[in-house]
Amino acid sequence: MKIDYAIMGSNTNPMYLDFWPIISKTWKEVFNITPVLGLICDEDSDFIEDEYGLVKKYKAIDGIDTGLQSQIIRLYLAKELTGNIIISDIDMVPLSKQYFIDQVVPFDESKIYVMSSDNAECNNNKEIPMCYNISEAKLFARMLELDDTWVEFATRLNSMGFGWTTDQNYLWLKMQEFKQNNPNDVVLLSRGWPRGADKRIDRLWWSYEPNLVHEGYYIDSHLLRPYSQYKSQVDELINWLY
Repeated sequence: MKIDYAIMGSNTNPMYLDFWPIISKTWKEVFNITPVLGLICDEDSDFIEDEYGLVKKYKAIDGIDTGLQSQIIRLYLAKELTGNIIISDIDMVPLSKQYFIDQVVPFDESKIYVMSSDNAECNNNKEIPMCYNISEAKLFARMLELDDTWVEFATRLNSMGFGWTTDQNYLWLKMQEFKQNNPNDVVLLSRGWPRGADKRIDRLWWSYEPNLVHEGYYIDSHLLRPYSQYKSQVDELINWLY
């Protein structure tokens, strides 16, 4: 398998949207994976090609928090794409070619891969971490039962009452249902969570060895934000990939 698309979501809040240029550039230039952004804003659009990836606009739905909409749009985008997808965050930058390219080569396109099934906190809360899930897009959409319109889907998920973790709770729920009928088609992989995610440079304890970034030791980084304030630190980290 080769991952074709990295799916992210955002509303117009610069706390998140400001990451799109640097994150999309990294996915495309370093990993040869096309980034896709579902943007919750004031209009709808078809897919728009920008410098490094694709953007599809969705008009914000009245009465539903746009932050929630920007999270669950990552699930809904699976029905809009053809190819292999990975779900990610817009403020999460990939750092390891081994993790995102090499280890994926033997993956079976008829299966769904949960890359962090060993997150104890998520398991206790009946959640599956959005970072990361890898699948063929149509298979992922079938598992999620994405037969409704975007407005219907968002309204349905909002009514479930999960709040901020709606995307991860819904993913867990649908994954359990799918596994009952397709027990061999979901592969649960472990990342390791000794103190947060293994080999992650986290904004909560921002520290790393530059040579290890260049060598591909770290898997990813949950970036310092807002980007406007921490641009120099974020850019410095990403530059070590080149």
